[in-house]
Amino acid sequence: MIKKILTIMIILIIGLGIYIAVIFSGMDEKLDAIVINQVNLENIENGIYTGEAEAGLIKVVTEVMIVDNMIKNIRIIEHDNWQGGPAEAIIDDVIDSQSLEVDLISGASASSKVILKAIENSLR
Repeated sequence: MIKKILTIMIILIIGLGIYIAVIFSGMDEKLDAIVINQVNLENIENGIYTGEAEAGLIKVVTEVMIVDNMIKNIRIIEHDNWQGGPAEAIIDDVIDSQSLEVDLISGASASSKVILKAIENSLR
């Protein structure tokens, strides 16, 4: 009985390892392929704009409020992340600088980059 349980546990652990390896394979390439482009706020009318971006395990949906050609608010509607929750602080940097040219959050650079791309996609 114990042999069966150990065998099942070993199979599950190996399966989980394979699953994680498949998910993470190509993650760096997906992140490297994300290019954050500056957005000209002067060309954007007042309103609330929604956009999304994803790379591997990370998916972000944002809502950006524009008033008088300025980013007044950014709301993260969805943020599926591995360990990148701290990256959400980047929205304050974007609002303060009124630009997507901000430093990525250390320790959460992957999520930071996907959040910035979702904001850009909101405004495209």
